[in-house]
Amino acid sequence: MKHIILLFLFSGCANFMLKDRCEKTNWFNYSQEVAYSGKYLEEDGFIKDWKGVDRISAQQIDLGFKLGREKMCTYDEMYRRGKEGQPVYFDFCDSLSKSQMKLKYDTGLKIFCTEPNGMVYGRSGAVYLKVCPIYSDVPFMNGYRPGRSQYLSLLIQTKKNEIIQLESGYVELIRRETTANTQYNLIPTGQTCGYREVYNEENKKNMVVTVCEVDSSLTSQRSMVIDQLDRIRREMYSSRIQKQKLSEEIKMAEQELLVLKH
Repeated sequence: MKHIILLFLFSGCANFMLKDRCEKTNWFNYSQEVAYSGKYLEEDGFIKDWKGVDRISAQQIDLGFKLGREKMCTYDEMYRRGKEGQPVYFDFCDSLSKSQMKLKYDTGLKIFCTEPNGMVYGRSGAVYLKVCPIYSDVPFMNGYRPGRSQYLSLLIQTKKNEIIQLESGYVELIRRETTANTQYNLIPTGQTCGYREVYNEENKKNMVVTVCEVDSSLTSQRSMVIDQLDRIRREMYSSRIQKQKLSEEIKMAEQELLVLKH
């Protein structure tokens, strides 16, 4: 039985960049998922990033990991993972018979690794993790390739439609920005100047100076329009970022689609 040694400094979530994520993390659930993915805690990047967690969180990590490992290491789970095309980690489950685990997993794979299921799996958008044995990989891929191609084609068209909507919305944002700029330029300066006699201490005599005052209501109007422009420009920036992200996703999908067709 492999022993897991956890070293926690109990210093709390001190790392500034990850502090917010650390404080919001349900450590019990997180460590359970780590175990369920077949990894030890010291192999997880997020946990390794922390020099320490508080004592209560350390206990939750330990409890969650143990529960996740218990759920992972059952013969029924081996069968389920095979049936759903998920990888397994036999060495992680050293309390079970390796031959029995493999038998259960292979039984599940026989259901998963078929041409009809490959078609269904590909259409669902799920990514094939190369779990089928060589003899059943070919028939599975015969179904998976066209199914995945259909999924990607639909995905590409959907994202292109989203870009069209974004571009239409962006035109409206430009119109709103232009209108707000015009409103701002039409607001009068509201500055009135006049002459006033004041006493100059240095010269010990009265002097006439120019004094200007600004209408506070016009200042308020300008502030409101500036706030409006800021909101519009933030929306424009967000729209550009979304469009860029969608374009990158389309490019990746098109590249994968090209590979599937050859």
